[in-house]
Amino acid sequence: MFQKHGLPLVLGGTPAEVAAYRRANPWALLVAGAVEGSPDDGITDRQLAERAMPLLPAWRSEGEARALEQFARAGSGRRATEVSEVVRAAFAGRVQHLFLAGEARQEGDVDRIVDRVRLEGQPPSAPDDLPIAAAVYTLRHGGTVWSPAEPVDGSTVAALLRF
Repeated sequence: MFQKHGLPLVLGGTPAEVAAYRRANPWALLVAGAVEGSPDDGITDRQLAERAMPLLPAWRSEGEARALEQFARAGSGRRATEVSEVVRAAFAGRVQHLFLAGEARQEGDVDRIVDRVRLEGQPPSAPDDLPIAAAVYTLRHGGTVWSPAEPVDGSTVAALLRF
């Protein structure tokens, strides 16, 4: 899974174990920091994951770096930073790369944004989390979703459009 998706590896263990693994490691995508502790110490997987999360924002994959470069070079007609425009583009399968930075939460009505007809008598739905909806539509249409450490083009929700 790590190789297929180019994911980073966060090491965990005692300082001596981490140092030994770094010396013998064949995997190039190691996060700079490490988590002190291991399941052998009685730490749960969830606790290990919570300890690892603060280390990830400093790491950026080559794929994310390329996607951000493409976004920066693209003309204004291929970039979107307004959440309703991003949702419409994702729904239509136009989003190549979606960037969700930080706490990119914004509620709204996806049906209204994408002009989807609701049947008469159908109860109104709860507000949708628009960035999550954009991510779902992006993935359904073969796009990629990234979580950069900083907002892209000043926005917590940004997209590079296919066309």
